Amino acid sequence: MGLTPDRIKFDPRYRIAKAAADIAFSELRAFNGRYAPRFKKEIRAAIDARRRAKATA
Repeated sequence: MGLTPDRIKFDPRYRIAKAAADIAFSELRAFNGRYAPRFKKEIRAAIDARRRAKATA
């Protein structure tokens, strides 16, 4: 499950797409690592507001 066959792994198109996906994922992880701590209070307030709105609905 989730295993990519070797014939696909060695295809140059797959390698290019995989490299691009890995770079995008790495950049997203780095962004989230900076974003979450910096805006912790705002993120928590938004989550709490959604939770309150859901509870009153």
